[in-house]
Amino acid sequence: MKKVRQILAILGIIILVGMYAFTLFAALTDNPKTMHILGLSIVLTILIPALIWIFGVFIRIRKK
Repeated sequence: MKKVRQILAILGIIILVGMYAFTLFAALTDNPKTMHILGLSIVLTILIPALIWIFGVFIRIRKK
């Protein structure tokens, strides 16, 4: 179980860092959809860790 949680955490970090890099790239290139991308980044910053936590809870419940 610990391995699965570590893999999910690493995957979440990779997704978030990639998303932030894309948002920064969009802002620097003056993309007209930058504000939409920023809003999505903010929402996913909350949603991705929450989904990883929920998945971890389901794994613990299933293991019992």
